[in-house]
Amino acid sequence: IYRGEKEDALESSETIKINNSLIESHASESVSQEYRFIDYYPLNQNSIYWYWLENISESGESEYFGPVMLKIPGNDENPDNPFNATNYGLSQNYPNPFGSSTVISLIMPSQVKNIEKISIYNVKGQKVKTLNYVNQSISSSSNFTTYSFVWNGKDANGNPAESGIYFYKLETVNGTQFKKMLLKK
Repeated sequence: IYRGEKEDALESSETIKINNSLIESHASESVSQEYRFIDYYPLNQNSIYWYWLENISESGESEYFGPVMLKIPGNDENPDNPFNATNYGLSQNYPNPFGSSTVISLIMPSQVKNIEKISIYNVKGQKVKTLNYVNQSISSSSNFTTYSFVWNGKDANGNPAESGIYFYKLETVNGTQFKKMLLKK
């Protein structure tokens, strides 16, 4: 899935790829399907965004669908705008449940620094893996920063983790936050 800020952004290579893993097809050529995706990257008020879906065939050829337009109103257009209040902290991982990898995002006020790691635990409370901030995705606005960490479903030794429930934890000076996720193989 690609996102741009102009209707012709795909043709002019002014898009960003917003999904970190392949979205599996659940359709045959004769059946129409609907797909949904949550854009976890920051969106600005009073802006228009354009989205495209890339379909990669079994032979490796790409076909693009879209664009689909999303308009984010400003405060003056809608005083109840949900973008006025940002929920800081951990977001639910996506996809969940997941098979091979998942993205864990967190949104923090821009003035908060030193977000370095997210820890992953099994149901026994044993630490499975620490995801460090190094080489992870980050995007910012003037008010908040979104950090995205990718877990490849492997433990600290590089071995595949077993199917089951896992917890991921963020620790900051303001407290600790946990979320639950499901690894299915």
